Amino acid sequence: MNQESQPSDDTVEATKLTKELINRQQERTALREALTSPGPGNVHIYGPRGSGKTRVTRTVLDDLPNEIQTVYLTGMEHDTQYKVLERLAAELTGEELGSGYHTSDLQHHIEDHLYDTTAVVVLDEVDFLLENDGNDLLYYLSRLDADAQLTTVCISANHDDLAEVIDDRTYSSFHPQRIAFDPYSVDQTRRILAEHDIESLDPLSVSPQAFGYIASQTQNLRRGLHWLQYAADTVEDTLTQDEVKEIEHPARQLYWDVLLKDFSIHHHYLLEAIDQLSAETVGSVYTGDIYDRYEELCEISGKDPLSQRRLSDYLRHLELLQIIQADYHRGGKEGKTREITLTTEAQES
Repeated sequence: MNQESQPSDDTVEATKLTKELINRQQERTALREALTSPGPGNVHIYGPRGSGKTRVTRTVLDDLPNEIQTVYLTGMEHDTQYKVLERLAAELTGEELGSGYHTSDLQHHIEDHLYDTTAVVVLDEVDFLLENDGNDLLYYLSRLDADAQLTTVCISANHDDLAEVIDDRTYSSFHPQRIAFDPYSVDQTRRILAEHDIESLDPLSVSPQAFGYIASQTQNLRRGLHWLQYAADTVEDTLTQDEVKEIEHPARQLYWDVLLKDFSIHHHYLLEAIDQLSAETVGSVYTGDIYDRYEELCEISGKDPLSQRRLSDYLRHLELLQIIQADYHRGGKEGKTREITLTTEAQES
């Protein structure tokens, strides 16, 4: 390991390092059975971030029989009903339909194809979709003609019960089987980190205490692997517990950057404002101060700041990513304000 090296581009892809599905065979079996049994069998997968939900789901999709067509979409990118239908129609038919279609036209394309094909659509990060018109989408997908063979899988890190966030009519029709992913224990996390092949890192060059410290601070495997990869790229010789502690904050910032890689630069500025204010303040920070600091960062970078209304939506995105916690209070400039704190590990789980 070279002390003068900077985190490599491969660091942001550290989630690919999760090769082992430790203690996830039961969840994997349950999902495969749900996707291969007769009938629609819709599924709701819930678990904290870094607990293997996406990895297990994509592995099961890869192992399904060839006659089952699979489509994987993420709500971070497809956060409206129209975006999902447009992409789903293109994936199912193999034809890029282009823009300008009415929702009903997209639905007809999907339905025509499903009469001849059994398909599974995965809506990962469904929470972002449910912030908009995801309820209408789930109702439509669950009400397809019985001959249209489609199973929908929703993956959430925020909602353990979809009945709380979709209306009764939709839930009654969608009626998903729930598969829960429990968080990894500290010991399981330590073992998984120690067994993974990290580029530029010889496992023998990491002290057991270093693995133990990372595992004690986060059971989010994704964050732990990024932390370890950052260490491999920046620390010289044997990685000790003290060195792991020293790089904890920049490694966490790297994890945030990975979560936000498909979001706008203004999401990054907003988080940087919160991070700066949190370092300067004991306790919580408030939206008014965050907006002011965000505008300063925009001015420094030469970017035009967005409206507070738009930034309010972006703060909600940071909540859904579990980067921040927000408590709502009345009495701000716009009638209400939010008390913001950076999320602790206990809150992530």
